[in-house]
Amino acid sequence: MRPLRSIEELDDAVARVRQRGAASSTNLFASREELAHWITRGGVCLSGNETSVLVRRRDRDFCRVYHVSADPESLARQLELLNGQGGALVADLVGQPNHIRSAAGVYAAHGFERYRCLLRMGCLGSTASSHHAADAGVEIATEDDAPEVLAFLEQLLDPYVDRLPEETDLRCAAARRNILLARKAGSPSGVLMFEKTGTTALLRYWYVAREAQGRGTGAQLIKTFFRLCSEIRRIMLWVAEGNEDSIAKYRHYGFMRDGLLDQIMLRRAA
Repeated sequence: MRPLRSIEELDDAVARVRQRGAASSTNLFASREELAHWITRGGVCLSGNETSVLVRRRDRDFCRVYHVSADPESLARQLELLNGQGGALVADLVGQPNHIRSAAGVYAAHGFERYRCLLRMGCLGSTASSHHAADAGVEIATEDDAPEVLAFLEQLLDPYVDRLPEETDLRCAAARRNILLARKAGSPSGVLMFEKTGTTALLRYWYVAREAQGRGTGAQLIKTFFRLCSEIRRIMLWVAEGNEDSIAKYRHYGFMRDGLLDQIMLRRAA
């Protein structure tokens, strides 16, 4: 694999695959803004031919893997290039269950295990609007809060599953007023982070410290989020399959499953 230097280089590689016909499998759904950010940071490598493209991106002490492949056999040949990699590898396979089954089988045949499965849930903005409330006890985080927010999230999140942000990501989100923060005795007791794209919002994180649970902190955070998204038409989120407590909470606020899955495949470090 060679270092990826520009989006145009990736565009050319993907175009060669698509010239052979519509790609049958991909998990490369990053926006061009995200891709440019990855490339600027470095740690992104590329390999490919006319039937398959593989991208490997460094994320802390492991790598994430993305592919665009015309068929399972081509994907298998690209995954063979990862043999000998010393660190852990993670691939998110997103789609309807029947669409990701084949790719998941190819990854499994190359040493990846099914690690976690996430379900996507969504609600209409009009549904969320019924939960507007005053945001007592909730503040909009500033860029200076980024180190505290990161330390809070790192205690709670699984980096393989939750795509932990870096401090620079949190500073950018804070500058866009996309992080809500609750405090107790001056320290974070709850964090909610979201993204807006046009008329759609993604609820990325909604966590409350164990010692603050059952005191209304989570409700204050999400109701403030709904108020800030009053113009949004659709809100989406991902939740772990089998996490019935969280699923029930989201249903309480009007979220329903939409059938999309994120099958997280992990190849552990050798």
